[in-house]
Amino acid sequence: WIVPRAAYVHIPFCAHQCGYCDFAVSVGRDGRIDAYLDALEREMSRLETVRPIATLFLGGGTPSHLSPPQQERLFGILARRLSVEPGGEVTLEANPDDVTAEKASLWREHGVTRLSLGAQSFNAKLLHALERRHRVEHVAQAVERARRADLEVSLDLIFAVPGQEPADWLEDIKRGLALGPDHISTYGLTFEKGTRLWKQREGGAVQSLPEERELEMYLAGKDALQAAGFELTPVADAHLCCGSAGTYSVLQPELSLRLRDNKLACLQAGAPADIASANIGCIAHLQSGTPTPVSHWIELLDRQLGS
Repeated sequence: WIVPRAAYVHIPFCAHQCGYCDFAVSVGRDGRIDAYLDALEREMSRLETVRPIATLFLGGGTPSHLSPPQQERLFGILARRLSVEPGGEVTLEANPDDVTAEKASLWREHGVTRLSLGAQSFNAKLLHALERRHRVEHVAQAVERARRADLEVSLDLIFAVPGQEPADWLEDIKRGLALGPDHISTYGLTFEKGTRLWKQREGGAVQSLPEERELEMYLAGKDALQAAGFELTPVADAHLCCGSAGTYSVLQPELSLRLRDNKLACLQAGAPADIASANIGCIAHLQSGTPTPVSHWIELLDRQLGS
């Protein structure tokens, strides 16, 4: 068993679920946030000592959806069991319209170093196609508030959206670059089975772009970002990450079993099937009333790694 050097904490709550999203999310159940934090606190308390980590990623769902008092509690829970090393990175995923000056200051106060903004597009029609809640102008506002709080900024952008042209994609990248982000992640849109977007395609309401067009957009985006001075750091087949500087650790949950020398500990409810056995904790009491013992997941991981 290799002690994890990075931690992923899943906050499943969202104000709205986008049509393409197949993540473990909970919409319209904000009344359960405090219960979830109770579960997370019990799960974290099973760690007998404070664990030093180099990277902490708060994903979702939408971590920024929590109220300031709930976020204060979340960071307090984590700080009692996880210690981010000097020079380490703490990233929090946020929707642009969630970012207020109060929240940005709170995040920085509690050690967040980077805000990962789900911009996705600067085209209002494409945001509508993706069923995104925020408006185009919210992205620049969020970036400005993050900068005022001394936070680094990462932007997520999606290409191969139905109705999107290559020129639209390059315009999205241009507008993203104009905001001066430290990191940009570009994602090819996928039609995950069971999502509203997938059902729309199956019913003929929308059409996915030809693979040749998607490849054209991928390569055009890569060239544009590299021309702007970004370094390419591919971390998965489905998307492209580019960072301007530093050693940003993009430790996606789906890669955790492949990073043998830099294990990723996941604390979440509803883990993706391919990493279910990698969790050091699975907060199951929201469904069953009884949390799964941490030792169960450690034993599963030991067997999977053959250690």
